[in-house]
Amino acid sequence: MKKLTLLLVTVLAISFASCRKDRTCTCDSTTNTTGPTGVTTATKSDTKTLKHVSKTEGRVNCMSLRYSFEYVISTDTYTDDIERKCTLS
Repeated sequence: MKKLTLLLVTVLAISFASCRKDRTCTCDSTTNTTGPTGVTTATKSDTKTLKHVSKTEGRVNCMSLRYSFEYVISTDTYTDDIERKCTLS
């Protein structure tokens, strides 16, 4: 009975262990700048390798986001809308 209990505890411990490995985060960013002359769009792609991380840690460090901000240069007002879409593999 003790061997069976030890075996079950071992299997349970292994099932909770996270699979840590190198994961790849690929992101595509789009920036739309609105100013006095209209809208300008810029795109950028980048990839980074996350070394020896669990899937949860990878998700935390490979996040999609969207934000916007406004700024003034001289008397002209500009707005940047930035969207970054990331995938973890």
